[in-house]
Amino acid sequence: MSAETAQAILDRSAGTYAGLRSWTVELTTRNLDVMLMSTPVEDEPKCVVRSSKSQQISLKLCVLQNEWMATVRDGIEVKGAEGDSERALPNGYFVLMRMAGENRQSVFGPQGVSFQSIASDAGIGLLREKISTIWEDDVLLPLILVEKNGSAAASFDLKQPELASEEGGVYRIIARNTKGRPVEVWIDKASHFVVRSLVYFRPQVPGPEQQVGSSPFVTLREARYSQSLNPNLSSKDFNLSLPSRLPPFDPEGLGFGGAVELVKHAGLRTTADLSFTDEHFQAMVKVAGGEKAASGFKVNIKGGDFVLTNLSTLLGGNRLVISDASGRDLPPTEAFGAVGADIALLRINPKAGGLKLAANVADAVKQEDRIGFLKFWTEGAQPQPNYGYVRTITPRSVDFGYDLDPESRGGPILGFSTYEVVGVVTNVETRRLLPRGANVNTGILPRFSVTESRWFGTRIDTISKWEPINLTRFRAQHEIITKFRATTDMFMAFVEFNLGKIGPGERIAKLVSEFKAQAVTFKNNKPEVARLRKDLIYALRTMAEADVYAFERGDYFNYFLTTANWTDSIPAQLEYRRAVIEVLKQYETNPEVYLGRLGL
Repeated sequence: MSAETAQAILDRSAGTYAGLRSWTVELTTRNLDVMLMSTPVEDEPKCVVRSSKSQQISLKLCVLQNEWMATVRDGIEVKGAEGDSERALPNGYFVLMRMAGENRQSVFGPQGVSFQSIASDAGIGLLREKISTIWEDDVLLPLILVEKNGSAAASFDLKQPELASEEGGVYRIIARNTKGRPVEVWIDKASHFVVRSLVYFRPQVPGPEQQVGSSPFVTLREARYSQSLNPNLSSKDFNLSLPSRLPPFDPEGLGFGGAVELVKHAGLRTTADLSFTDEHFQAMVKVAGGEKAASGFKVNIKGGDFVLTNLSTLLGGNRLVISDASGRDLPPTEAFGAVGADIALLRINPKAGGLKLAANVADAVKQEDRIGFLKFWTEGAQPQPNYGYVRTITPRSVDFGYDLDPESRGGPILGFSTYEVVGVVTNVETRRLLPRGANVNTGILPRFSVTESRWFGTRIDTISKWEPINLTRFRAQHEIITKFRATTDMFMAFVEFNLGKIGPGERIAKLVSEFKAQAVTFKNNKPEVARLRKDLIYALRTMAEADVYAFERGDYFNYFLTTANWTDSIPAQLEYRRAVIEVLKQYETNPEVYLGRLGL
């Protein structure tokens, strides 16, 4: 492999296009929409081409002369779902455009020639606008048509580049574009030109969820470039004339490989669904720690039988019940919590069956890989797995984005190739999506909006330490956190001028009642009333601070110190309380104004 890094190779290639003055390129592209077919893991990938569109583009550019010309041809469509029938688009369709000293552009098409005046300062900006509408290229086009503003700097807008191989005189670099789509770029070693690119992605599937990656359909976009930089172009190279009718497209002669070869090259998985067996379903259990139930699954670790689930599932009740699909109880004998993750490990008496854990998640699944989810089920019911795709993998989590039901929490995420558990379904985040036209800055919001739920799983291979859990003490600590948060809510109600949210038995309510009684007694003594007001705010502030002192010095299980669940998090609740205390300090500087708004 080359001693150069992928980024260095990209930078060198980009430098060949910096300070560009003239350029010619013959570009051939093909877009394939394919449907991946279900096959055994060891079999060759299979796919059906749903549609195909090819383009040929000839572009000449001379920046100094402010002239450019492009010819575009549409290609063919292949609809595999209808017996692989081919339908040729209008043959010979082309567009010629030019900007010259007369400041006009000329457009040739099937209907003839049209002319349009353009602004004298349109320059390369108009070129970029026109070409980008007909040239689908995520790699080379943005670099060629970037506004240089006199600078020779240029760079590809690609993220996380890696050098995959260097064969046949070219570097092959894999990266991601600005949309997060996988990109492969081939760069010639001698000229440093980009000679080929491949972009692939799963399109958004229409539906109420608009879920990306929820279908086996994939779009592959391949481009091949033949180019020359700084050729000796003259005015005659930009003479506009109506070309003769172009020959028909020849799909076999475009130089592209078959769809199956592209699918294999991109490393796309072709198994449509995981073929779960009865053994997989029998490993699932129901875990009930309180009023709500979650999923768990049996595993064997170092010869011991355990159940894996979310540690937060154990909260909210006075007992813990684990039961399998037949309804049999599996009493836990020991409980452990993962340090730094919402994962519980519950030891049970020896039971046959269980799922296999992945030793290295990064090796077991990749971005865009298909994954499956299992949840507990009851006897007589039909177990229903869910399927999705890996969106991103971080050092701690697996982001799959699939909208699961609450009972799936604590269940396994399985990779399709080895049926190994790569993560545990842990948490969901919900955000509000505003439709087009909504503007949060103006306050003009729609009456109805859509919410998006994103689910995440904890990587199973990142857990390096387990903490013994005493359930009685674990739940007692959770009760302390719950009470602390409820008290903060009361202080928050006070600073928001909403005394109605403060229960009559709360300490805050008693202080306010005492103040009211004393204020009536001294209503004609303004200095004394002012002192009482200041004393009230001071008492509330010191009360809130005293709680913090006691709360943050408690001895808590690691879960409460590291969890991303806001309601259970010690750091999050301390941050919440301290933010309210800062407001009380502001009230203390001018108690008359703030208490006046409360009518006190």
